[in-house]
Amino acid sequence: MQSEVKSKDSPLSEKDKEITHLQSQVKDKDNKLSLNDNKIKQWESKSQEILKDASCFDKATNVYTIKVPDSKTFSVSCDSQLAGTGWTVIQRRINGSVNFNRNWEEYKAGFGDLRGEFFIGLEKLHLLTQSQPHELYIYLEDFDNETRYAQYNHFVVGSEAESYSLKEIGEYSGDAKNALKSHINMKFSTPDRDNDTHPGNCANAFESGWWYLDCYYCNLNGPHASKGADFDTPIISWNKWKRQALKSTQMMIRPKHL
Repeated sequence: MQSEVKSKDSPLSEKDKEITHLQSQVKDKDNKLSLNDNKIKQWESKSQEILKDASCFDKATNVYTIKVPDSKTFSVSCDSQLAGTGWTVIQRRINGSVNFNRNWEEYKAGFGDLRGEFFIGLEKLHLLTQSQPHELYIYLEDFDNETRYAQYNHFVVGSEAESYSLKEIGEYSGDAKNALKSHINMKFSTPDRDNDTHPGNCANAFESGWWYLDCYYCNLNGPHASKGADFDTPIISWNKWKRQALKSTQMMIRPKHL
């Protein structure tokens, strides 16, 4: 009888061993998955920190040094007052103290005073917008101190090999009307690098570098003109709002998902 009991119990014991083995395998897989999850979370956290370091995220209005992946550090002007926090100013016009009638290399590198009038530089603009998704905010003011804004939810500037083309701007919102829309896919032009679609040279005629077509619906890099100057002359212009010179502008970008 005793041997019969053992033989009956034996298959159950083998089954228990198999179940225990399977449970052990599942546990090992769970541990590996948990380890992978932790690694992913650590990587995501590190990536977020890298992206934060490459922007004006959580910075007060001032000048800071940032580091974009695959580039050297450079200084930027951060603005957390005009339209919320975390904006990197890429262009500012105030009073005509800086000449924006510049050649290709100057527009590529950037010029001006980060605490005053300046253009950040096309290469930096490309590196910033390719590093992570950005939105664009444009502030406009006329000589009567009336203001408007235009905001775009996906701003991308191409590489120098693509002539720093205005690749994407995304969806528009604001009260200035969408003057930038017609400039999508246009290459950047300067007086010494004519990439527009006009028989002549728009950058030379309007004394500034911009994403000209034939020639423009907006040009925020035009010369700082006097009140009342119209769009037939070189001026800072946003024709969908006013066809006369604007007094001041500010262009800013901000990461979308931080």
